[in-house]
Amino acid sequence: FVMSDRLAITAGLRVESYEQMSKNKRAATDNKADTSNTEVLPGLGATYQINPALQAFASVYKAFSPALNSDALNGLEDQQLDAERSINIETGLRGARDQLTYELTFFRMDFDNQIIPANSNSQFQRTNGGETLHQGLEAALGWELGAGFTLTSSATYIPDAEFAGARRDANGNVTTPDGNRVTYVPEWVTNLSLEYKTGKLRTALSVHHTGEQYTDVLNTKPITESTSGFFTGQIDSYTLLDLNAVYEFSKDLSLSASAKNLTDERYIASLRQGIYVGTERSIDVGVRFKF
Repeated sequence: FVMSDRLAITAGLRVESYEQMSKNKRAATDNKADTSNTEVLPGLGATYQINPALQAFASVYKAFSPALNSDALNGLEDQQLDAERSINIETGLRGARDQLTYELTFFRMDFDNQIIPANSNSQFQRTNGGETLHQGLEAALGWELGAGFTLTSSATYIPDAEFAGARRDANGNVTTPDGNRVTYVPEWVTNLSLEYKTGKLRTALSVHHTGEQYTDVLNTKPITESTSGFFTGQIDSYTLLDLNAVYEFSKDLSLSASAKNLTDERYIASLRQGIYVGTERSIDVGVRFKF
């Protein structure tokens, strides 16, 4: 709805129905499993043009995401995973002026249920994490430097990513303390890229930073191995440097090359299925031809 030259309001309603089925034809018996979810998703948004270079925006909507087939039906057994449901709020400012583009957003996500990794499970399954709260800031800045160079950057700051309310087992013991940080949610994620374009050549030098992450609901800090062989602990932050280039000979033929982790940074990417070390320095070259 266009309320004025500056103000616009958008309302929406979406219904999603999702069904999953898995069948193992290699088993001696005809094993199969299925699960399904349906959700009604309302949403409301608004924009206000403060001036030609600056726009304010806000939205509130219900979000829904079914569990992936590999998670919901792990081991040909319905894991009883509820769909992820959340009420999301976003508000911020964005705009462009001369060679600059910019955006700053505050976000808040209240989950009725969030599916999280279950490190200590024998099948490396995921589990219903229950109510969680995520809120923070996102910022992005682009700057056309001239002479073919462009600088782009983004940062996400999530000071709050916590479980809302304590979880207890059948005996009343606390299994997830109230206020503990949600697993695999770093406080900081930042990206910086310097792009260069001349003629048919495009290149980009990028830096990616990922902050520290807890891997279990107890927020264990030292990485330790349990008696059953599972690992828990806090993953250290890491910073990666990448270089990409593409040369277009024609609209149908192009040559690309990429170098990932140029500094050969050694880091732990995950503890979900043991200690997973991040990818070492790698170089890929490819040719693309359309016909």
